[in-house]
Amino acid sequence: MTVMTLEDWRDQGRTRTQLAAALRESRVVRLRRGVVAEFEEASRTAVHRMKIEAAAPFLGPGTYFAHESAAVLHGLPLLSSRLDEVVVVRTKGGHGTITKTLHARRAQLSVGDAAEVDGFPVTSLIRTTCDLARRLPFPEAVMVADAALRSPLDRGELLRRIVGGRGCRMAAAAVEFADARSESPGESLSRVRIHRAGLPAPTPQVELVDDFGQLVARVDFWWEGEGVVGEFDGMVKYVKLLRPGQSTEDVISAEKSREQALVAAGCRVVRWTWRDLWNGELEHRLRQALDRSGATPTSRASLGVHSLLPRGGPRR
Repeated sequence: MTVMTLEDWRDQGRTRTQLAAALRESRVVRLRRGVVAEFEEASRTAVHRMKIEAAAPFLGPGTYFAHESAAVLHGLPLLSSRLDEVVVVRTKGGHGTITKTLHARRAQLSVGDAAEVDGFPVTSLIRTTCDLARRLPFPEAVMVADAALRSPLDRGELLRRIVGGRGCRMAAAAVEFADARSESPGESLSRVRIHRAGLPAPTPQVELVDDFGQLVARVDFWWEGEGVVGEFDGMVKYVKLLRPGQSTEDVISAEKSREQALVAAGCRVVRWTWRDLWNGELEHRLRQALDRSGATPTSRASLGVHSLLPRGGPRR
């Protein structure tokens, strides 16, 4: 990644037309007026962080990064489509403004609403969570609230902070639905899709063991009465499971062996990806698996081990 001014760009013999094309193709990002960054590959979150760093020296007194930008600084998950503009709030008066690189809003912050993260002035974690829960659609608000509860924020305090005002009902519903056991944005959105499809609610993050106390697997979702396991497959998950000396292929192979152990134990395993969260495939696959379980109930004696019992424990 290379940060440069527009003069640097021209000094390299490149034209404004080439710059416009690079911006359209996202090979170059505008950090602030007159400054761009050129890179081959970077996540939208990393790019937004660069924009925050570029904007920070030009913030006036009483100005704090907020909303989506505060989420990036606090490590709260957002869909990439939310990360186009840097957002700040101004507490010293003045007007809200919108430019190509900065969206400034007017706001008043109460005691405890302001914080500092990595040297950047930012709204506090609880204020940021409440702001986003009021503004985002329910599925994304749940995604943020799940992560906030893992931080951990207190659910009761979140609910007290969002009483009254615009978006309070949707925010309260998202916080009530939130579950700190969801360990990734994909798992959070999966729970919302399952709920809205009218399917039985699973138990998140369950460790399954046999009668001898031997671990069979830890699974993302478990429908105990039906013997159905649900697994959200995101590449971040496989990266997290990597150990020194392992490749992604090694982890995928281990996951296949793990699934075979679950099937041998009598479980039905349903896997889905990010794409399945948006095209209805998740609901279709789960409904089929749960309906089959209802037609031919799976008893513990038929699982291939004496019993499968959930317990807490470390990840896999």
